[in-house]
Amino acid sequence: MENRKTKQYFTIFVVAALTICLISIFLLTNKVSNLENQMSDMVSLQHNVLNSVDGQSHQIQSALDDFQKQQSWLGEVEVEASSIENDEGEISFTWQVKELEGGSNVHFNYSFRKEGDFTEVLAEEKDKGLYQISIPLELNLGPAWNPVIINYTPNSEMETADSGIEYEFKKEEYEETAFYYFVSVTNEDGTFKNGDIQKIFLQDFNVQQYGIIETEVQIMDEKVDITLHHGAVENYNYLIEEVYLLEYSGQELIDEVKLDYVEGTEYTSLFRIEDVEKRDNINHAIKVIYPNGEVFEEELTF
Repeated sequence: MENRKTKQYFTIFVVAALTICLISIFLLTNKVSNLENQMSDMVSLQHNVLNSVDGQSHQIQSALDDFQKQQSWLGEVEVEASSIENDEGEISFTWQVKELEGGSNVHFNYSFRKEGDFTEVLAEEKDKGLYQISIPLELNLGPAWNPVIINYTPNSEMETADSGIEYEFKKEEYEETAFYYFVSVTNEDGTFKNGDIQKIFLQDFNVQQYGIIETEVQIMDEKVDITLHHGAVENYNYLIEEVYLLEYSGQELIDEVKLDYVEGTEYTSLFRIEDVEKRDNINHAIKVIYPNGEVFEEELTF
């Protein structure tokens, strides 16, 4: 009797142990399967990352190779304005071609729109490998006029010329003066290579040559005070010498009054006129005269 009970207990124990073992194996198998899936996902992710890095590295290396290739045969293009007068001028471009086959032609290509057709001009060799070309342009030259500042209450102190002024570019007008260019070389066998497209803004030459003008109008009842501040940017010997307030009735000039020179520095000058009578139906303009006699006018509305 006791042996039978012992066998029953043993059988129950063995069955329970086998059941627990099977459950453990099942759970372990699921964990191993999940781990394998995670490892597979990680390997796939790593593979994708490596492919992405390889692709980016290839793009970067390709860009560096192109840059180094260009630098190996083409020097920096230097740009300067020259022969400026009567709203016309020449923009000179100078550069060095470091690698050039015999019989090759060097061209300068330019356009006023990046997506537009480029005009191709054969460049002249000034020295061995040194090329230069001048492009005549209508630059509509003149000083950069900032928007007029109008105040309706008296200032406690008059603005001085000690601090420089900055030109407030009108973005659309500034963008319209964009000038695109690049250098190309054509070999005798028909092969060619191009430099990168570069961009300059012709408006910058106006500022460099004539500086910046800012006008402040102080309105007090029926009287007006006008202050003109001129700041040179590069051409410090080209400060305005005389300033006049012009009064028009329609298109007819009826009066011209000189502004007083107040003060200045080596790169700024300040002019002022006080107690100008404010009258209806009278239009005003500012006339400035530069050292070489060049004259520019700008409408003044207040």
